[in-house]
Amino acid sequence: MNLHHKALRHFISASVIVLTSSFLIYELIASDRAMNAYMRYIMERADSSFLYDKYQNQSIAAHLMRTFEAPGDPVTAEKRRAFCDAFEAINGTHGVNLTRHNYPGLHGTLQTAATQCTDNLDDALLLPAFDQAVSINRSQDDHSHGLGTLELKFRYYVDLNKHYVYFYDLINSRRFAMHRWT
Repeated sequence: MNLHHKALRHFISASVIVLTSSFLIYELIASDRAMNAYMRYIMERADSSFLYDKYQNQSIAAHLMRTFEAPGDPVTAEKRRAFCDAFEAINGTHGVNLTRHNYPGLHGTLQTAATQCTDNLDDALLLPAFDQAVSINRSQDDHSHGLGTLELKFRYYVDLNKHYVYFYDLINSRRFAMHRWT
C-alpha cells in the first residue's frame, strides 16, 4: 500500500508540474504574440505620425517659399514709417518688438544685425506669412489618433544671408540676443 500511495503522489506531482508548465508556456506564447501585435501597431502609428510631421514641415516651407518669391506690392510710406518707428536697438541688437509688442504687424520678435530699419524692410513685411503658417499649424487637429501630443515645433525663422532671426513669440532681447552672424 505504501508503494501505491507513493506512485500516486508522484503522479499527482508530475501532473501538477506538467499542467502548470504548459499553462506558463501558453501564457508566454500568448504574451509574445500580443506584444508583437502591439509593437506592429506602434510602428505603424509612428510611421504615420512621422509622415504627417514631414508633410507639415514641407507645407510650411512651400508656403514661405511661395510668399517670399512672389513679387510684392511696393512698400507704402505709411508702412515704412510704422516699421521704422517701431525699430529699436538694445545692447547692440536691432529689431522690432525687442522688449515689448510695439509693432502690430508682426506677432513676434525680429532681431537683425542691420542698423537701419530699411535694410530688412521688404523681408519684415513678408514675415506675417510665417505668423500665418505657424498659427495654422498650431491650430490643426491631431491626426495621429491620440498618439501625438501638441508640439509647438515652429518657433523661429532664420535668414543667415540677410542676418536676421524672427521668433514667432515675443522674446526678451535683454536676456537673449543674436550677435554672431558669421
